[in-house]
Amino acid sequence: MVPWYDPPVARMPYRSSGVSYAFGPGGMTPAVEVMINTPTVKKLIEENRLDKLPSAIETGGEDGMLNFNQALFALVKEGKVTEKEALAKATNAQALEMNFKGIFLDEGRRILS
Repeated sequence: MVPWYDPPVARMPYRSSGVSYAFGPGGMTPAVEVMINTPTVKKLIEENRLDKLPSAIETGGEDGMLNFNQALFALVKEGKVTEKEALAKATNAQALEMNFKGIFLDEGRRILS
């Protein structure tokens, strides 16, 4: 098991109340982290530099990658989960709270927009 990985079901956020789904309101909705096997990811895995994978995922949006906080942010913006629930499940609640305020940082903590 990768040290920074939590089982997905344990971190799945609850849906916002009042939102209609095929299975009814409430329950859980998936927030998924997506890692694509890019040359960078492949090299990090081959060199056993697994501690660098979260940074590669976070900055790999152009390649279709998405980290857990980014997925939670999208679910909140879509109205599928509340900010409170997203913050409770976030891998980095402080960074996600900043995202809700319109502040986005990269791994090097430089302001991007």
